[in-house]
Amino acid sequence: TSNTVFFENVFASNSLFNQPLNHLDTSKVQGFTNTFQNSTSFNQDVSSWDYSAAKTVSNFMFGKSSSNYDYQFYDNLLIKWASGAANGGLDFTKLVDLTTDFGTIQYSSAGAAAHDSLVAQGLIITDGGQNAF
Repeated sequence: TSNTVFFENVFASNSLFNQPLNHLDTSKVQGFTNTFQNSTSFNQDVSSWDYSAAKTVSNFMFGKSSSNYDYQFYDNLLIKWASGAANGGLDFTKLVDLTTDFGTIQYSSAGAAAHDSLVAQGLIITDGGQNAF
């Protein structure tokens, strides 16, 4: 039996879902591709998730924007991802796809150092850039 878990497309294109998900155990999830792609109503903080087993995070929130996703939640996620695998962040030795897309969501100065750290480690992030919130 395999312990491989994928969240790929789990909430994708769901225009109604907006429930807290901080109770989910994601410690074995390897695939986060398209998890919240085009989920226009979803506006929850997912920085409490464990991303340390992730192999893919591409198009994680493709199609989202700062008008439908809180920049503070994005800041928190960037900080989490940059915190390293020991803290539930990304493990760059496991990632097989170094691209991710957050639509046009913008981050603030609080997430800027984490964003820069992730990019320096090779993650190619598509988003709305930094804004002076």
